[in-house]
Amino acid sequence: MHENKETKLGSMKINCIFKIEDLVNYCDSKTKKVNLPDTIVTTLNSIAISTCRGVMASHFQGTMLHNAILPLLDPKSFSHEQAAK
Repeated sequence: MHENKETKLGSMKINCIFKIEDLVNYCDSKTKKVNLPDTIVTTLNSIAISTCRGVMASHFQGTMLHNAILPLLDPKSFSHEQAAK
């Protein structure tokens, strides 16, 4: 967003896909939901955030967003509840 908070200067959608071996071991057979340990979720969030920052920095080179300040996000701040929304 522009500093006026009204003008959108750009947008980007990035997907980070992970393969987890033996994912079935983390599935609840009754609820059919995956329940990964918090340490794994935090690690995957950290990798995804870092990857997105790198992709953004790479794509912004040579544009008016080249010197844009990229946000720092705490990978622990994302919860299962937020992901379900």
